Amino acid sequence: MGVELTIIGLGQIGASIGLALAKDSLEINRTGHDANPGAESKTQKMGAVDRIERNIHQAVNKADLVILATPADEVRETLELIRNDLQPGAVIIDTSPLKTSVFAWAEELLPLGQTFVSFSLATGTAYLQQTETGTEAAHADLFKGAVALINAPPTANPDVVRLAGELAHLLGCKPLFTDAREAEGLLATGQLLPFLVSAALVNAVSRQPGWREARKVADKAFFQVTKPLEEMDGSALYGQSAILNRENAVRVLDNLTTEIQTLRELIVRDDGASLNKLLHDAEQERRLWWEQRVRGEWEERQDLSGIPSAGEMFSRFFGFRRKKPAKMD
Repeated sequence: MGVELTIIGLGQIGASIGLALAKDSLEINRTGHDANPGAESKTQKMGAVDRIERNIHQAVNKADLVILATPADEVRETLELIRNDLQPGAVIIDTSPLKTSVFAWAEELLPLGQTFVSFSLATGTAYLQQTETGTEAAHADLFKGAVALINAPPTANPDVVRLAGELAHLLGCKPLFTDAREAEGLLATGQLLPFLVSAALVNAVSRQPGWREARKVADKAFFQVTKPLEEMDGSALYGQSAILNRENAVRVLDNLTTEIQTLRELIVRDDGASLNKLLHDAEQERRLWWEQRVRGEWEERQDLSGIPSAGEMFSRFFGFRRKKPAKMD
């Protein structure tokens, strides 16, 4: 008997998780649900799920593992919808960038005995420059070589935390275990700030009279810096991640403001030497980051000998078997 997996939210992340698990030899029955029927249809056609269940309550009532891959502003609403349908012992993994707020919601809304884990996935370097978004941007190896930030409440079952780590391995990425507050700080720096910078840049130039002509020569750099705004996809509440992570959002914006003020002062003082050094230091720092990101190696490798494989950990926890090899004609 296989494990019953339900993925709620079939955009890029949810569909990619389904595709990655389809290629594994583990016997996993993948059910998908999305509020958008179009996303459901596309996901099933690409083989990311085995079946679609349009009733969210029925989608989770037999699930051993539920993965929430919804926008951040829909997490609480989703937990409220499914809390009475979850079977005892089901594991819920949330992929949003929210941490402390989501843990508080889970504690408030979920029945006792339900295990909730936060699981934030970075994109593999092979796809960092792709232009597609949503379900069309899903790939089985989307997370290959990247990092998965994993957080759980202090009272969480250690086996469930290890299970989340093995799920990261199944998806092709490396687990990084942190506490919720540390994770929020990391995500504010690496993911939230670029989005806020994009919004500030567009507003700074588009609200000026000169934009009417400047927009005609806005080129590659403008496109790349403002691309994070595409992730909003029309969401009216996309900024909720910044509000719910207010302390870190303000901190990284203050850091940015300081750097911008430094640039301004060097230009005003006509201090070309200092300005060039600052720009070259930034260039070198970005080059170093990119080299490490491509390799996916940030520190010395750990000795993993003797540790159960991802498949073994899943099998032990859920008590299910691997797929039977296809019969040869």
